[in-house]
Amino acid sequence: MEYSFEIIKENDLKGHNGAIYKLNYDALNDVIYSAGGEGWIVKWDAFGKNEDGFLVAQTDAKIFSMLTIAEHNLIIAGDMDGHIYWIDVAQSKVISRVVAHKKSVFDLIRLCENKVASAGKDGVITIWSLEHFRPELSVQVNAKGLRCLVYDNKRQIIYAGGSDNHIYQIDPQNLNISIFCENAHKNSVFSMLHYADNRLISGGRDAHMKSWNISTQAENLLSLPAHWYTINDMEIIDNQWLATASRDKSIRIWSLPDLNAVKLLDVQKGGHVNSVNSLAWVPKHQLLFSAGDDRIIKVWKINKK
Repeated sequence: MEYSFEIIKENDLKGHNGAIYKLNYDALNDVIYSAGGEGWIVKWDAFGKNEDGFLVAQTDAKIFSMLTIAEHNLIIAGDMDGHIYWIDVAQSKVISRVVAHKKSVFDLIRLCENKVASAGKDGVITIWSLEHFRPELSVQVNAKGLRCLVYDNKRQIIYAGGSDNHIYQIDPQNLNISIFCENAHKNSVFSMLHYADNRLISGGRDAHMKSWNISTQAENLLSLPAHWYTINDMEIIDNQWLATASRDKSIRIWSLPDLNAVKLLDVQKGGHVNSVNSLAWVPKHQLLFSAGDDRIIKVWKINKK
């Protein structure tokens, strides 16, 4: 099958002094935020041409997770020591710092207008009030840690990927827990996304990517060896393709919904020389941003033929 697009590396954005662990796209303001191992959160123009970033905030530890609340000029970030920072973007100021988890905060997601959720290496999920910057509910899901969260808005269910290899279902209203799929991967469930209403796609430390049917109680639709090492992040491109970022230093592009391999972006094509940790898709400019342990943000242009 022919796929009518090409990908060209457009730019390298440099400036971070540590590995970059998270990218966020703020569509309202058309900017990209990056968070790194030196504790910096940096703002970049989302059109990918301007190589100068702006330091929004600096924290005391490695930032592993980040969530942008654009309409409130707010960034929420989680560090390796279990703290969550509430950052006023307009003032470039940390307005609150809370001890949220006993260990690293691995993921942050928005649930609704006034609530967000955090997941940590301590195996705890916590629901937070956006209005008051404080926890409302918290529960221990497992003993080994939670790596990633996805929110299904239609079903109002949180899916959590665990370091115990399971995928959990969690009710955000009361934090009741059930197992969506036991031993979903042979190792930690590192990344997930929700696609096409009834599909959950997961990536693991076992380097496999799996597709699950939510409507039929976690039916495994597909399992494939997608990379050589851990799948750190996944991003949907124009509802046509899926991009995966891996510790094997590569980005792979897959067709949707069949998950056929389409493109490989590696060092030979101007890609990363170390682990690729995060991706962000900017539909307005048809750009894919990637970042990793090499401290560089790479900008990829999607040209449709």
